[in-house]
Amino acid sequence: MADDPLKQAAGTAGDFERRAGEPQAGLLAEFVMFLRYNKKWWLVPILLVLALLGALVFLSSTTALPWIYTVF
Repeated sequence: MADDPLKQAAGTAGDFERRAGEPQAGLLAEFVMFLRYNKKWWLVPILLVLALLGALVFLSSTTALPWIYTVF
């Protein structure tokens, strides 16, 4: 009986326990796996623009403020 549900469930539980013991992936690795698996590559440019705007806001609160205004 190769299609025995109990054997399949036991194999799945062992795989679950094995994966639970592995080290967790980081946030960036998890996000890249999400993009690759779900084919959501259109999110990359949006997130890059948001990151650049966030960096601009952060730099505007530092002493780099005069240099930012000369660039724009």
